[in-house]
Amino acid sequence: MSRYILAGFESEELEQSLRNSDVFPLVRDMCHKFGLKVLSENPLGGLRQAFQMCLPNGMAIGKVYTHTNKDNKLEYCYRTPYYKKERGRSDEDKETLHSTKVSSLMATISRVKAIPSITQLLDKKMTKLSSAREIMEKAMGNT
Repeated sequence: MSRYILAGFESEELEQSLRNSDVFPLVRDMCHKFGLKVLSENPLGGLRQAFQMCLPNGMAIGKVYTHTNKDNKLEYCYRTPYYKKERGRSDEDKETLHSTKVSSLMATISRVKAIPSITQLLDKKMTKLSSAREIMEKAMGNT
């Protein structure tokens, strides 16, 4: 079970919670297909629980959880700020991909490229740092 948890963050309590969770099949597939790891457990309210997923370097990229939809079926969900759908009721809805089947959700995540690579994340951060530096130089001068 510890192979699904980021090194240094393993605990007996986290392993037990992951093992007993409804979302474990999704976690297992995401670890296998994308190389993600569980960083921590986050309560969602009530009896629901979510697991924070991260890249192997420890950079958090999303959260996985389950909930019951209006047809009383268990629905697997993946929420990430690195992908937004064009349509949705709220920001939370736009950032969340969901399906009643793990395989369908995994296919959707792959198709829309909802999990960025380490290089994509670093490129995005460097672009933001460069633009912040340019703004400061314009405002303060190049001294």
